[in-house]
Amino acid sequence: MTRKSFATDISGAAAVEFGLTSPIYVMVLFGVFQVGIWLWTDFALHRGVEAAARCAAVTTSTCGDDEATRRYASKQSYGLNVPSSAFQVSRTTCGSVTGYKVSVAHAVFDFTRGLGMSAFTASASACYPAN
Repeated sequence: MTRKSFATDISGAAAVEFGLTSPIYVMVLFGVFQVGIWLWTDFALHRGVEAAARCAAVTTSTCGDDEATRRYASKQSYGLNVPSSAFQVSRTTCGSVTGYKVSVAHAVFDFTRGLGMSAFTASASACYPAN
């Protein structure tokens, strides 16, 4: 049996390298997940307000009043549980014509807050000209 010196012994080097680099990979992985959640929330909110603004302006049988428009916006925000009370509906000027504006601000789920990052609130608004 030969005896190796500690400086030239390479057994276990891969485990040590993994232990040193794996926290970085895990942080990057969580960061990618969090950005995906932020984008998904932003897209879902924009989908909800755009559909509701159009519904209020065009389909008055479905979105005849502000509360019906809020409920419609909540349903159109696919995958999110945004309460209808979070949406605001107003009749305003869209460019040079009068239309309906729907807007919302919603707190985004994040698991990075434990890392010292601030909370993220997504907001969206859309204006659709009335007939």
